[in-house]
Amino acid sequence: PKGQSIWKAASAMAFFDENGKVKLQTPPIDMRFISSQNQAKNCWTAYNEMLKCQKDNGDTNAKCNIFKRAALSLCPNDWLTAWKEARQLREVTDSHGHTKQVHDFYGVDYGTVEVEEEEDDDDDDDDE
Repeated sequence: PKGQSIWKAASAMAFFDENGKVKLQTPPIDMRFISSQNQAKNCWTAYNEMLKCQKDNGDTNAKCNIFKRAALSLCPNDWLTAWKEARQLREVTDSHGHTKQVHDFYGVDYGTVEVEEEEDDDDDDDDE
């Protein structure tokens, strides 16, 4: 249904240790964002690091769990849902509320559609 988010289920997901016990853990402190209580940039960075890791290593690769945990811990579910939808629609809304089509939004191709690379049709025979 439209009102439900896949992120809601993911954020409720527990991580377990080797004994099967729930392992509660917050993301490590990121010194790039230590001087601010506003963690929006930290959230955005964690989200994009998760996408990059998943794109490079596959969705379910254990290497990406630290980034996934950080994104799910730092980012509100509404933001995660909106960003996922934006990547699928290739749209982004700026700080003034204007929506525009974007073709180079980082992570836009992950989990959405395949993009064909453009061929270089330039002729280097300009001296004739």
